[in-house]
Amino acid sequence: MKAGRVQVIALLVTVVACAAGRTVHATEVFDSIDAAMDYANTALAQDESERLGAIVISVDADIDEPASVNCEFRIWAGRRYQSFRTDQVLVEVGSWGPDCGVRLRVPGFHEVERKFGVMPGEVLVLEGLRLEQVTEADAVDITGLVKLEDDASPAGVDVRIGETRVKTDAYGRFRFPGLGAGEIRVSAYAPGFVGMYDTIEAKRGERNFVMLTGWQPRRAYVHWGYQPDGSHDLSRGLEEGYAIISDQDIDRVSFAEGFKDVRGESDFAVMQRKDRLIIRNFDVGKGRPGILRLAETSFDEVVQAPDVPYPEKDYPLDEGDVFVFKCYDGEHYAKIEVLQLFDNEEDYARVVSDMARGEH
Repeated sequence: MKAGRVQVIALLVTVVACAAGRTVHATEVFDSIDAAMDYANTALAQDESERLGAIVISVDADIDEPASVNCEFRIWAGRRYQSFRTDQVLVEVGSWGPDCGVRLRVPGFHEVERKFGVMPGEVLVLEGLRLEQVTEADAVDITGLVKLEDDASPAGVDVRIGETRVKTDAYGRFRFPGLGAGEIRVSAYAPGFVGMYDTIEAKRGERNFVMLTGWQPRRAYVHWGYQPDGSHDLSRGLEEGYAIISDQDIDRVSFAEGFKDVRGESDFAVMQRKDRLIIRNFDVGKGRPGILRLAETSFDEVVQAPDVPYPEKDYPLDEGDVFVFKCYDGEHYAKIEVLQLFDNEEDYARVVSDMARGEH
């Protein structure tokens, strides 16, 4: 038995066997703590790399019928989710580290959060995770207001917390009574607007006010160029073209794929914060990709990719901006110039029409 420390508890059990630096998903369901512990210790005994650890989670809830528990595991900077019932024992193989955490959510109950770390060879049991039902005295009440750019009408906007939805009144007001304490994300959705969300940490019995502001989507029309031979030469032999970027159109870009939207290994990402369009590194590979902004320089004047460190940072876009990119693989370089920014559908449609006709 390779367990480093074991604390025994009962009722609902979740076991996660962990392999540092990699994620191997292998989910099993059990009906007893003994079976779950056997699985965890077997996984550790078969770990030739000696990297595995395991966590055991027991959840106690004063309820008659099984409830679905939404479990959010925080793994370093990332997150992973798993659902199970309070009459089940779940085992899942995954990747952990020294500074992780778990949140348990069940509608009608206060959220449970616990931070933890798992070292190789350990079976860590998290005790005292009890789901407590929300009462009238300790319920969270959230009220809020939706505002839309250019004074557009905020009436009838769809606002959501989890699976619960309400509509704003004629003035943009909304309310969610009787919520459980914990991390609460409030999101609103209105056609033609973005950016309406907020996350708060609500304590029991609190009344919270949330202001959500909707912004019209921003887009940027850019000229791009990519050097496929891996040299720093950005004056000739480029693959190049024109494109519109935004988190509505192309939001994770790969130059090597022909300036296409990709799901992974992107050279940069596009997002909108309030009324500004931002570019940033999103997928950071072993090549240490980065972005440089060059002041008072045109696209054609950038003839060489500078041989300097390329920082991982965010840049707001302005017309005339020129950026040089060290790409995801660390071996190729590219550049773009921001030709035009627009914040309305009319300008967007006009530029798309011009591009279709080959007019840049």
